[in-house]
Amino acid sequence: MEKENITTEKLTDKAFSRMMTTSILCILLCIFCLCSATWALFTAEISYEKNKLTTGNFDLILTVTDDVGTEIAVIDSISSNSRVTFTSGKTYRITLKMTENTTIVKGFCTIKFRDRVYHTDLIRADESDPFVFYLTVTDTDATLNFTPSWGIPAHYDVTVDGTLEITP
Repeated sequence: MEKENITTEKLTDKAFSRMMTTSILCILLCIFCLCSATWALFTAEISYEKNKLTTGNFDLILTVTDDVGTEIAVIDSISSNSRVTFTSGKTYRITLKMTENTTIVKGFCTIKFRDRVYHTDLIRADESDPFVFYLTVTDTDATLNFTPSWGIPAHYDVTVDGTLEITP
């Protein structure tokens, strides 16, 4: 068996220094890139003045007239809960119309009496006629709470030219 001549080259100080310097420079370059990317991520700001997120507005004008035609109440904006008291034994004409500043195209009105809640049919912005229905209050005076809601009602109790009867 023959012995193989294995020659090992000894790494010179100059070659070792060159290899270590290159490694250290590559590590420093990686750290610099990582820090730059992190800084850019947390300081980036995208803004464009025309891109604004706003919510829609659904607002109604409520007009109440009695059976003789006399206006009982006019509320120019029922964007929040609006209360109207009705006398028993009378029939009232309720008119709901969207205001000029309404940006939603369809919605409905929720009418609350004590623990009962009634919903109107869909009120659309593209209809020229207002939503009109008749309210009959029997037995005792009633205070009703009107609240507009945008969207489509899951069910409705009041239709256009329909009648809603409030009983205690």
